[in-house]
Amino acid sequence: MTLEEYRIRHSMLIEQYQWIEFDLEGLYAALSDEPFYEALREIERDSIGGVVREIQKIEKEKNITIFSDEEYQQLDMLRERRNFWSHVCYTEAYDPHTGVPRNAKMLLADLQKAETFLVYLRKIKGVYMEKIARRI
Repeated sequence: MTLEEYRIRHSMLIEQYQWIEFDLEGLYAALSDEPFYEALREIERDSIGGVVREIQKIEKEKNITIFSDEEYQQLDMLRERRNFWSHVCYTEAYDPHTGVPRNAKMLLADLQKAETFLVYLRKIKGVYMEKIARRI
């Protein structure tokens, strides 16, 4: 993988992480008893971890299950990987002398995991968004 290809894939990965965060915020707002846009405003500055904690609070309060323990572990892993790719991806992920990425395989694997989880998350979010639409 060339450095240019690496940069393109890296950008695609960050995009997936941003969509995951966006959809988690939407899921939180859909689950919240507050008006949708007010709930979004409440958490718009939260990180993925913060939004996940808010979803877990709602699960406990309403005695419902949105994500399994395994799915919460996946979300935590995605959060950790997002932090890596956001903060140290160019200082640790490729050889600055040769310009050759050291962990291109890891980048591609993380991109696949993020894309797969986003598809799953959108299905869950869709269920709760439909419930909101029926109330309106």
